[in-house]
Amino acid sequence: MRRGAAAWARASILVLAMASITSACGDEPASAPSARGSSASSGPAGDPELQPIAGGVGWTAEEPFVWARPDNDMRAAQYTLRGAPGVVLTVSHFDPAQGGGGEVDANVARWAGQFEPLEVRETERRRVHDLAVTVVDLRGTFVGREGMGPAGPPRPGWRVLGAIVEGPRGLVFFKMLGPSAGVDAGAAAFEALVATIHPEE
Repeated sequence: MRRGAAAWARASILVLAMASITSACGDEPASAPSARGSSASSGPAGDPELQPIAGGVGWTAEEPFVWARPDNDMRAAQYTLRGAPGVVLTVSHFDPAQGGGGEVDANVARWAGQFEPLEVRETERRRVHDLAVTVVDLRGTFVGREGMGPAGPPRPGWRVLGAIVEGPRGLVFFKMLGPSAGVDAGAAAFEALVATIHPEE
């Protein structure tokens, strides 16, 4: 019996040793995180708040912007504004092979057409890190759609701060929309974000 017990103990030690070697050299558990390249549509635990990219354009969104999962596949990234309910910043890019989102001026006109009446329309063209950027400021009664849903009731006293970037792979759209008081509160943060826009191949 003693010899049998000793043999059983040696076998157990061998099995444990082999298991240890397999664990050290084998695959990670399926739930283990993996390293991924920068992507604006990845989860909040990854890099979207630090190094998001869309259409060859990178940017940095800092507080009070808060990363949120995009509501639909048309958006490369989406943020809420801390302390400003109802304000959403979206980032979109359309592949040039599929139309590329059209021309800059046509998109500015389309955004302006989402207000009836439109009380303020200001545009400014800039160069930001060698990229052409058109900054748009619109105010009035918003009658357009939010995202892919149907148009809601008229919303007076709303504002859009937008930036249309002529990126390496087509236009990239930054659009902050919501009640004017909230967008006003986030205007400085939006300007800071625009200043970080840069080509990212």
